[in-house]
Amino acid sequence: MGKDIGELNRGTGILLLCPSCHAHLSRDESVLECGGCRRKYHISEGIPNFLKDSEQEAVIFYENWHRDPHKVYNLSGIGRVIKESPCIKKYSRFFKYLLYTQFKRERFFGTVANMLRRRYREPRILDLGCGGGNPELLNAGVLYGVDYSPTSLKYSLARQSYAMLINCNAAQLPFEAETFDCLVSSDFIGHVPPQEKEKLFSEMSRVLKKGGLCAHVIETDSDNFVKEFAKKYPDLYHRYFIEGIGGHYGLEMPAVVLQRFRAAGLQPLKVRKYYSYIWDIESFIALFDNEYRKNSFLLRGVLSCYKLLCKNITTKVIATMFLGFFSYLTDLVSPLNKAEGIMVICTKITKDTLSSG
Repeated sequence: MGKDIGELNRGTGILLLCPSCHAHLSRDESVLECGGCRRKYHISEGIPNFLKDSEQEAVIFYENWHRDPHKVYNLSGIGRVIKESPCIKKYSRFFKYLLYTQFKRERFFGTVANMLRRRYREPRILDLGCGGGNPELLNAGVLYGVDYSPTSLKYSLARQSYAMLINCNAAQLPFEAETFDCLVSSDFIGHVPPQEKEKLFSEMSRVLKKGGLCAHVIETDSDNFVKEFAKKYPDLYHRYFIEGIGGHYGLEMPAVVLQRFRAAGLQPLKVRKYYSYIWDIESFIALFDNEYRKNSFLLRGVLSCYKLLCKNITTKVIATMFLGFFSYLTDLVSPLNKAEGIMVICTKITKDTLSSG
């Protein structure tokens, strides 16, 4: 007879349920068994695996991508990566405000961490598609992570610092309703296929407490001229913008994404756009210094200029700082659907909130 499972990984007190029928689970050694549908789920190195056999193809894709995420890109023109520079690392607190395009996620989740500290004593935070983990949130609450890729869970910062890790599909979460005070994700929602989007947002709303926060950095589709140029060449677009970035199979326009939040009862409190027209130098070179070059004289000129700036790390940092300033200004004034991504903070609204609104 297996014993009831209420805790895994460091006594978190989180109750795991069967993601298929939401019945309670019992544990026998390294196996979890559902008391309802009788499904069995294995635990490997302390990480429960709730993925179905039909999802293994997606798992293999992400496993291969995590092993070599840059394999389709020619990065020779980028020079030394800015974030790997010893000086930038040493003074990252200073540079994250000067380099707008480089540290957008860090600034955003730093803001989220401060909001959580003001609101809660020790909030439960669920990181969707957590990958290697979110260092900006480590001291903001108790972190839990879910991801498709077993490798990203087992060999990462998250393994050392998160209270619980789960190998599962975020559109079928193995948690009770209203378990978490906050949900977060970074470059995850754009990877979720369109047919799973509605279920994903429904699950996010289900496991989030009323009045809780969710904060997401979301890669989106766009109708700005850079993305329109890229889409003119479907094979290249699929290779470099969809497959190469780790499977951007679910990119949607920013306005559509915001509507999905609202439909799930998650009301946006703050929305910020990024990369409306001006991209980070390193990202631009990675995505366009390939077969795209031969399709535009202007593109070749921009790439040559950017690559020249990248030959010296000091010049590159200064150029990134100035381009970031103009990127910030264009993000402020450009229409929503020109953005390549959005950063959103939402709250789960209640019936009382709806009536008063």
